Amino acid sequence: MTIVASKLIHNYFNTLTNKTLELHNLANDAKKTGIDPQLKSDIPLAASVAERVEAIMGSISPNLINSGITPRISELEQKYGFGDWRVALVLANEIAEEKFCKFEEQIDAINIGIRTGFAYITQGTVSAPLEGLINIKFKKRKDGKKYLAMYYAGPIRGGGATASAVTTVIADYVRIKQNISKYDPTPTEIKRYYTEVTDYYDRVERKQYKPTEKEITFIISNLTVELNGDPTSELTVSNFKN
Repeated sequence: MTIVASKLIHNYFNTLTNKTLELHNLANDAKKTGIDPQLKSDIPLAASVAERVEAIMGSISPNLINSGITPRISELEQKYGFGDWRVALVLANEIAEEKFCKFEEQIDAINIGIRTGFAYITQGTVSAPLEGLINIKFKKRKDGKKYLAMYYAGPIRGGGATASAVTTVIADYVRIKQNISKYDPTPTEIKRYYTEVTDYYDRVERKQYKPTEKEITFIISNLTVELNGDPTSELTVSNFKN
């Protein structure tokens, strides 16, 4: 693809790039004096979505840096299109399969893979993949097989409702590819979900729509991964405690 622009526009963007690099190098030189605890600037430079995704995820998993993620995202975008969910799905699974780098445990690879897919969906512009999706764990089903449990926190809201929900789609795709069993909630767990939703609506904050017990039962019964996370409010539930 050829981008046509006037010489003035080219000079403008070249100036932005050069001055940014100049200031970034100056900041790193200042850090090297040792006055600051960190010896280099912790703000990476990124010129594209692919570079932003690598940079943001590299902040919690340094082994991803220069592992080949950036060119792979570009390849997937050429195949599926920019911003396509399939880019996030394939990327998440390839990281889970340790195609770019190795991890200590399988769950670590899955955790970083799903978060990276989420980072792509949000274009690498928000902290939700780091601070909103706080953990992913293996838990045991009734038959002893393992399933995925997703742990969320308040900053997930920064990713937006659609992108946040897509994390479960990404997790399910990786789950299928990695041959991990589905979440199998017990009847008591389903009723606890409904209790928490209604308690929140009645005792904390009313939302636009209050789902019925039938709707909650249908949703939770068909979830393939468990939804968990930090409490929104420190209240004792009205029923199905412990």
